Amino acid sequence: MTYFGIKVLNTPSYFDRNSLGGDDMNVISSKIVTSFRFSGAHKLNLSYESKCCRLHGHCWRVEVEVEGEILDDGMIMDFSEIKKLKCELDHTYLNELMDQPTAENIALWVCRKVLNVAKSRKVKNVIVRVWESEDSYVEIKVSE
Repeated sequence: MTYFGIKVLNTPSYFDRNSLGGDDMNVISSKIVTSFRFSGAHKLNLSYESKCCRLHGHCWRVEVEVEGEILDDGMIMDFSEIKKLKCELDHTYLNELMDQPTAENIALWVCRKVLNVAKSRKVKNVIVRVWESEDSYVEIKVSE
């Protein structure tokens, strides 16, 4: 099947893809990427002395990649479903959402939320990057 002149593999027919162009390219993978920022406070419970053990905050940046099949509605997943997570995180005390709100655990929390929303979609991989500063981030990749 072709969609806007691109051959799409394993995609159900919703649009009249054949009338949209030729079949000169094969889609090997499809993904969406979106990001959002939120402000949140936390303190970490560490086994060593660290300034992170004191209550402090960050202006976090979260980037989410979702790889999967384009379904009948023409989407892998709706961007707005991912952006809704900002409301759950913004201006919160992150220790109330999870026991140890490290960047790694925040990324895992976002992965779980995205996978939960994507249950009815054909998602293959989710990659989440969480920046706690301009030059420090963690990346978590999960497969369905």
